[in-house]
Amino acid sequence: MRNEASKKSYALKKAIGFSAIHFAVGMTLAYVLTGQWAVALGVALIEPVINAGIIYFYSRYELGREKPEIHRGGLVSGGAF
Repeated sequence: MRNEASKKSYALKKAIGFSAIHFAVGMTLAYVLTGQWAVALGVALIEPVINAGIIYFYSRYELGREKPEIHRGGLVSGGAF
């Protein structure tokens, strides 16, 4: 079983690897569509920033919604549904 430091290291490596692949795929696709490396690089750099902003605002929205409280006896207070 992995210790806590090993889990954090693995998660960081996985996030960095995913980001690198995401960047490479985005840049390659933008180059295939436009034929221009400068545009492809711009798209590959801008898209993750916009994506991070969307995730931030979605998380704020999600945290702002009332969540149902669940106890041993079942559902106590209503939620969004």
